[in-house]
Order: sequence, then C-alpha cells, then structure tokens
Amino acid sequence: MPPRLIEAALAETAATVDQALDRLLPTAAGPERRVVEAMRYAVLGPGKRLRPFLVLTGARLFNVAEEGALRAAAAVEMVHCYSLVHDDLLLEVEVIAAVAVKEAPRKAKKKKR
Repeated sequence: MPPRLIEAALAETAATVDQALDRLLPTAAGPERRVVEAMRYAVLGPGKRLRPFLVLTGARLFNVAEEGALRAAAAVEMVHCYSLVHDDLLLEVEVIAAVAVKEAPRKAKKKKR
C-alpha cells in the first residue's frame, strides 16, 4: 500500500475511533465529573490511533462485525491511554521519592546542629 493511502486510512480510522471514543466516554455531571473530564482529556487527545487501525484492519480480514470491532478498537486505545497516564504518574512518584531521599540527609544534618 502506498504511503499516501496508508496515511489516508490512518486518518479515516482516527476520525472514526475518535467519534466512538467520544460516544463511549460521555461527559458526566456530579461528583465523578472531574475524573471523567480527566479521562476524556487523556483519551480524546490527538493521536495517530495506530492500535485501533490494526484492530479494525484485522477485524476486516476475518469479517468481524464493524460495530463490535470498533468497540474493541476503542477499548484498546483506552487501555493504551491508561498505560501512558499510569507511566506518567509512576514517574512522578519516582521523582518525588528521589527528591525526598536526596533531601533526607540534609534535613537530618540540619536537626543535629
């Protein structure tokens, strides 16, 4: 497949998956509003949507129903976005812990004085 056709197929899939993600992760009111906003921010941000493209392309090869394949593709994208957020949070915790460990000897020396 020529690169331009791949780019067009990726763009078409991204638009379709973005619509599905928006539909599957609706806005919320009430106490969960802020969490849902954060989830939507993470999931609906710009991206190539390569994983959903692979899911949908594979589904077409095996004649899987389009709606079911689209939901599976959206789920794969949500898990991918979760993993990115989770990694960022873990990195933040590691940085905080490293700073705390680095500063601990300084605080102990100050108390001795």
